[in-house]
Amino acid sequence: MGGRRWASRWEVGPLSTLRSCIAKAWRGARKRLRRLRVGFLRNDAKLLYYDCNTAAIPLDKPIRVAPPRSAPQAENEAMTVPAPAAIALRDAEFADMRAAMVDCQLRPCDIVEPRLVAAFSRVPREAFVPAARQAMAYADRAIPLGGGRVLSAPLVTARLIDAAAVRAGDKVMLIGSASGYAAAILAALGAVVTALDVSDDLTAMARAALSGTADITLVNGALADGCAARAPYDAIIIDGAIAELPDALAAQLRSGGRLVAARREGPVARLVRGVKVGDSVTLHAFADMDAADLPGFERPAVFQF
Repeated sequence: MGGRRWASRWEVGPLSTLRSCIAKAWRGARKRLRRLRVGFLRNDAKLLYYDCNTAAIPLDKPIRVAPPRSAPQAENEAMTVPAPAAIALRDAEFADMRAAMVDCQLRPCDIVEPRLVAAFSRVPREAFVPAARQAMAYADRAIPLGGGRVLSAPLVTARLIDAAAVRAGDKVMLIGSASGYAAAILAALGAVVTALDVSDDLTAMARAALSGTADITLVNGALADGCAARAPYDAIIIDGAIAELPDALAAQLRSGGRLVAARREGPVARLVRGVKVGDSVTLHAFADMDAADLPGFERPAVFQF
């Protein structure tokens, strides 16, 4: 009896009104949250998952969404979205993704120096990744380039360049230039860039992507050796993780010059920065970030009984 009396009071009167208000507020909050969190970029029948944290990443698996009104399918049917490699985007969509990368990945992590923000807002990252992965160009993750190499995540590259305090006119050596994206950012800052990579294929890819870009010299060679012919440098940026810093690279830095890298410490990579004083560079960690290992910087094996 008590249960029925409570149910009747809940279904009518003030409690009924309260229940309706709560349900309506909950539905509205869920709808606003979905709109805030997820957007959709449409290109004809193609659909791209858009998230402020990942800056427009196609889903790895096909997803099912309600068909457009013009589709002949019944309203409860669904259509399958193409795999990521099949998605083609327009320049305006890439520009939106680039802006989302800056606003949602870089600015919240204190990348706010106006010149650096302008460079990341202007350089088209999609031009430096394979065509099949262009839709993922602005994801907050490393992009595979082939041969075990990757294009570093935008925030890793931004933190390194920011820590190097690159000024217009600085001579900068970029170690592990890969497809050339970081070199393009440095050139946009007004630096004179020597971009070094050991991979012939990646150097060719960078040459094609950087065609017509001034103040960048691409060099193919062993990363740990640097490029002594163009030394000394005002800054050396190692865009990847190393186990230890070779003396040959420290020797190519001018006195007072800055060196930044990611240092591998077991399973962890730490971004480090150092200033050359005398003949030595002492590196100090300033952030823990995931960075891919670069070839040629492995710590020599130590013989043990």
